[in-house]
Amino acid sequence: MYPSLHLNLGEAYRRLSGHARARAHLDQGRAVAALADDGYGRMIIGGLERLGWRGLSRTGGNGLVDMIEHHPDAAFGHLGTPRLILRRFVPDDLAAFVEYRCDPEVARYQSWDAPFSVESGERFLAELATAHPGTPGEWFQFAVCRRVDGVLIGDCAACSTAHDPRLVEIGFTFARAHQRRGYATEAVGHLLQYLFTAQHERPPAHRVSASCDVRNVRSAGLLERLGMRREAHHVESAWYGGEWTSEYTYAQLRREWFTQRSAAP
Repeated sequence: MYPSLHLNLGEAYRRLSGHARARAHLDQGRAVAALADDGYGRMIIGGLERLGWRGLSRTGGNGLVDMIEHHPDAAFGHLGTPRLILRRFVPDDLAAFVEYRCDPEVARYQSWDAPFSVESGERFLAELATAHPGTPGEWFQFAVCRRVDGVLIGDCAACSTAHDPRLVEIGFTFARAHQRRGYATEAVGHLLQYLFTAQHERPPAHRVSASCDVRNVRSAGLLERLGMRREAHHVESAWYGGEWTSEYTYAQLRREWFTQRSAAP
């Protein structure tokens, strides 16, 4: 029966497309199935969910439920650039992590308040110890270290949305002592490469977005240098630091990233 099958790629396409109450197609190397929202369809959906598939949406008017195979990147170890390593956080990062989060200038446009306590840092790193990139609805923080000496200089983050993990939001924070050296552009650029290419069981992102305070000129400039498009200016849309703040939203599609990459000298 379908719930017992490890359905993926061509097998899912062949077997689901041959069923009168289902359809399937391939999307960026992953199988996407649309299943009838009835008793039999729900039985298949339950089996797919146990295999790591995610429900995306109900397709208007035809009674089908869209599903996609999606698994977090549990095998993630690290990413490398010429000057940096993006890796999982470890307990020894605590002191440096808390130090830059305590800096009022670093925290100014972020969601936390300075000072940032050691206890908060310990809880944060403990939660990350069992987390994996690409887990739908959960943020994953990548520690960013200098390759030459292993010093922690900041972090990048990514969150695959719960309703469709092909849509990803990113963020980044860097210690003030390591800003204005191109490290953030290098790290976030490599994070985009990671997200837009398939990794182990994690499918590639279709769209990556980011938001920043309109007063955060350097973050906005970084996103624009990386080819992200400013899509919106939200006026007084978020409450941070005891005030209503306005935000820019930036985004890039996977095909746009590949076009930009192929055009680079």
